[in-house]
Amino acid sequence: RAAVRPSSPVLGVELVRAKVNCLVSMATILPQGRECNVVEDYQSAKTVFAEWPTAVCLSDFHIGFSIITGYADVTDPAVIEANPLTLSYHLYTKDRAENVGNNSSYDLTAVQFAVLGEGELYGLDEPGRLEFFDEVPGLPDATRFVPDANGKFRCMVKRVEDSVIADHLNAIIHSY
Repeated sequence: RAAVRPSSPVLGVELVRAKVNCLVSMATILPQGRECNVVEDYQSAKTVFAEWPTAVCLSDFHIGFSIITGYADVTDPAVIEANPLTLSYHLYTKDRAENVGNNSSYDLTAVQFAVLGEGELYGLDEPGRLEFFDEVPGLPDATRFVPDANGKFRCMVKRVEDSVIADHLNAIIHSY
């Protein structure tokens, strides 16, 4: 068997430094708190944030929580079954008393920012650092954003109303 050769002579951290502008992460509650993406694997989150070699853009819980997207307007079972994305929204939300087919857009807003960057929909706050601490005694599982002009962390901010972002996201997901 032939050895697989990397397509770049630059590997690992150096490749990230050369090619990645910023890591976009939906993994905090700001300015501080416990968020499930950190709590589920605290040590890995802490390691990634400490060792990441470029800027980190934080899409905190509150960015996507109030932006509701999905397929609540699609109720025809045949239409739901025909599209895996529509079906997934309905299956994930079917036991809710309201908003069946809709969901908060935590991950969608982070991906949207990763693709679009700063612009009409989102901006970034001043730089800072991310600290890890024990919010619950014995559980080192919470994060705190601390402003710091030399910090590599920046927090996403919404520049428009939630409905504008939801309309933009819904237009994309409904096109598939």
